[in-house]
Amino acid sequence: MKPPSKQLVETLQLRIKILEDQLLALGQTIPALDSNPKATDLKIENKPETEEANADETEVLLQQITEKCGSLALDDDGELRYFSSQKHLLELYFCWQNPRVYIVDKSVFMRDWYSGVSTEYCTPLLLWAMYSVAARYSDRPCLRTDPDDPSTAGVQFAVHAKDLLRYECEITTIPAVQAATLLSIQCMAENKEPAGWLYIGMATRMAFNLGLNIDCTDLVKSGVISKEAANLDTSDAAEFETWVPSTDRMRQAPVLRSRIPSTANCMSDHLSLIVSTLDIIPRGENVLVKTSIFYATAQHLTDGSTTACVSTTLLRAKAAKVAREVQGSAYPVYSKFPDQIDRFRATRPFYAQLVGRGLLKALIPKSDDGDAESLLESAFILEELYAVDSSITIHLVGTALGLLPLLIGGTPEQKRRFLTPFISGEGDHLASLTHSEPGGTANHLEKGGKGLGVTARKEGDYYVVNGEKRWTTNSAGWDAKGATLSCLCARYSEDGGPEKADVDPATTLMVLLVTREVVAQNAPGAYELLEEPDLMGHIAATGPQTRYTNFRVPIDHVLFAPGSGAKQIEEAFGITGAMVGAMAVGTMRAAFDKALAFAKNDHRGGSVPIIQRQSPADLLINAKMRIDSSRALVWKALDSLDNGPGDAKARFEACLEAKIHSSDSAIQCVYECMQVVGMTSYANETGFPRLLADAAVFPLFDGGNIGIRRRQFQRLMCEDSYQPWANL
Repeated sequence: MKPPSKQLVETLQLRIKILEDQLLALGQTIPALDSNPKATDLKIENKPETEEANADETEVLLQQITEKCGSLALDDDGELRYFSSQKHLLELYFCWQNPRVYIVDKSVFMRDWYSGVSTEYCTPLLLWAMYSVAARYSDRPCLRTDPDDPSTAGVQFAVHAKDLLRYECEITTIPAVQAATLLSIQCMAENKEPAGWLYIGMATRMAFNLGLNIDCTDLVKSGVISKEAANLDTSDAAEFETWVPSTDRMRQAPVLRSRIPSTANCMSDHLSLIVSTLDIIPRGENVLVKTSIFYATAQHLTDGSTTACVSTTLLRAKAAKVAREVQGSAYPVYSKFPDQIDRFRATRPFYAQLVGRGLLKALIPKSDDGDAESLLESAFILEELYAVDSSITIHLVGTALGLLPLLIGGTPEQKRRFLTPFISGEGDHLASLTHSEPGGTANHLEKGGKGLGVTARKEGDYYVVNGEKRWTTNSAGWDAKGATLSCLCARYSEDGGPEKADVDPATTLMVLLVTREVVAQNAPGAYELLEEPDLMGHIAATGPQTRYTNFRVPIDHVLFAPGSGAKQIEEAFGITGAMVGAMAVGTMRAAFDKALAFAKNDHRGGSVPIIQRQSPADLLINAKMRIDSSRALVWKALDSLDNGPGDAKARFEACLEAKIHSSDSAIQCVYECMQVVGMTSYANETGFPRLLADAAVFPLFDGGNIGIRRRQFQRLMCEDSYQPWANL
């Protein structure tokens, strides 16, 4: 009979140990093995002493050879085995892998390794998992299942580790958590991303089961558990401290004190770095590569429930689902009305559903009782919504913009007074940043110019406002009686005349908080809706022209007094510039999806779908690159606002790039998609004309690219202190 394989023996031994541990945990005793078996049960071969000596010499020689060369060879059972020095792989692991992502405590591991494998912190499972990753740093062909293919290095070790993990995960241990994390890295290195996420999810879950997500300091002090078991050494002297995830946000989170769950939760950041560098790190040089992750995976876990990447996926899925269910049927409803204002009002119930489904609250920071963890989340939401319907989404965007000055610079008392309707998750409340004017505002802060046309003067306990506004999204509300909240930008002027030539317009800019109650308290005619322009695209959006005539605003409704609001307004428009980029991405994506589906299914009278023709494919390639580059700029800009790098000017520049590039790309991208489809795309029923009309406004509104955004960029570059790469 063929003897059992070594793998089977090791697996059975491990299974026996697990069962014994379970019995001990239940208070049961384990029967002792017979230490004196009968002679008939054993076959003992008595070898001459000389033969034993020769065998010892042969074993030493074999060890020396394998130390030098090593090999992967077929064993008696037909399975691959690695014959070489363990030290080679362990040295590679602790030299290259562990400094990059700190998973294994070297001192504790090596202590147990010298004592013998299968100890508390050095198990066969962990050892095989470490080998699987370390092998990718070695240039020895013997570590590969295919000697000519470097990507196969460590594969057989990983297979063995996965087999052992199936049993050891039944009784969770720290080495099991470490091994699962390493297997995730190994899978990612093989471009097996789903399997990689499976193992990192397993590692995270086991870490929480062990309680590694809590601060175990008191348990260590009381002697309940050992310091090694708690794995809580986070002192500055800890090995490889600079490579342990240590953001300010994580240091403040009590659930992330332990290294293992910290590593598991940050793996969404580090896996992309590891995968890209495992095969390119120069051999023999201690080259450590850092990178900046600026997209969804940059958000770190704080509640111990899931990884940020999963959270991001769920957020996008929710936004896409709501967009389909709420906005998907809206266009046929509102498009049948003949004028802009009626189409706008027809969207009211759809907008109320978006609010009720939590998407307005999702654009308000958690610090202000909203649901947004970061500005980056707005990009995910707006792209999904804009890909389905632009007009209803612009109500949401306009409201978010309208709240930004209050969120940026409002006092706690002002936020309590004016934010409440918007964080309730109910109703159809609109907000507006009421800034633009009929004569344009591109140069309103230029010294020597006329400044804003809307003026305010102080009169007792009120500011009296006069002038007209235009293109101010949402400002008139649903019924021409004002939005729930308008941040009204005005120029302080005692006489209401043009700005004096020697006055810096920034010193006279002020912002007033105007509510529907304030509108109602004014005399009839003090606030008027003059016109709702019919638009080429966004046919159900609202950008009214309104007039203020001796319009009185209580003095306790001042958000920014004269001279204190210019910076905050620019900051608000910087944020929404990046948001416009996300809106443009959604529109481009909708056009691309239509064109790609057409190209894959339509032959245009030929023998193959036109996607197989060079010209349509090239057009789609161009469009896809515009979309992906725009999305990357948007994500980078919004993430940099929260996390850096760079100072305020560098972050503002990133927002300008996102707005300019994405909005300028949108028109060309949609048109390229129309060229793929051909004349058919010119029919309204295809949806392309609607997308092209929507895309046309992106370079024009929220600060036109030519008159405002590029000029802002130009001023940044003209400064002596300009640092072009500060945002890298």
